[in-house]
Amino acid sequence: KHAKEAERIYVLCTGGTPACNTALLITSVEHYRERVTALYVSEKTGACTPLKVGAVLLDGYRRAAREHALAQYDFASIAPDATYPELARDIARAASARANFDFETLDQVIAGRYPDLEQLDARAAEHLLADTQRLRKEDARYLLRDLYWNARMRWHREEFADFLGRVWRVLEMAYQTLLCEATGIQLDGTPKSDTELAVWATHRPWLGERLAKRRIDPRQNMVAMEAMLEAIGDCDDASPAALRERIAAVLPPAHALQAAREPRNKSVIAHGFKGLSRSVILEKLNLDEASMWQTIESVLTALSVDKGENPYEQFAALLRKADP
Repeated sequence: KHAKEAERIYVLCTGGTPACNTALLITSVEHYRERVTALYVSEKTGACTPLKVGAVLLDGYRRAAREHALAQYDFASIAPDATYPELARDIARAASARANFDFETLDQVIAGRYPDLEQLDARAAEHLLADTQRLRKEDARYLLRDLYWNARMRWHREEFADFLGRVWRVLEMAYQTLLCEATGIQLDGTPKSDTELAVWATHRPWLGERLAKRRIDPRQNMVAMEAMLEAIGDCDDASPAALRERIAAVLPPAHALQAAREPRNKSVIAHGFKGLSRSVILEKLNLDEASMWQTIESVLTALSVDKGENPYEQFAALLRKADP
């Protein structure tokens, strides 16, 4: 009772057996944390010396917790923790913002801390700042790359519903990017752009006939966009050959990934509450893990998207430098 209320707890590590003293010290630090001060009293002189062993133990615990968090890309657990240096916490806050596509907060943190980040690692700081600026401008190819790494992170963390959500967004953005190039319309999912797309389709009888046979309206959903791209690739000789080649390269892997449509649709991110797992997704895709990532990457490659380096590993490396 008294120990719980005390502002400072002193542990005497003199006398007795070494094993008992060590156990006393470790147990007291585990329970009372920063309030513990270990003392050594010299048997010859009686001098009392405070030891830093408690602080060393606590720092070891914290570093182990840090490495566990970074291994799981769990930056959100580091950002509010006052035991970390302020710069390390801001790096974690930036990484967490990027993981949640909060590019405004990401920009504020990276720009505000840029001189400090540059001192830690000039190349990494420059790379992250350039990425942030492109993401804020909603550059489609950089967004696709960020979705890829976000999907990688969710898969690693076994957040499989979020993983499928990212994969579906990759496919949707890939289709929108190709249709935007084919139609010249800024396809942003709004009713206005849907109307413009419908008008564009009515001026192309070959497309209308193809869609009518499948009872599909020219809209910005996955089924309709895929059908329109198939028709453009097969029938639209007026489209540039390079565009039709890109369509031909994107559609097969995108179609293969849509084999996970059923578990995705029945999961919490769509229309149900059915659970997801690594084995369920791979079984539906009929792929092993390496082949699944190759299939996703082939969509990016067809759109000339360089996946680059894992940004979350870059954040982790910077954070370790800020918390040496």
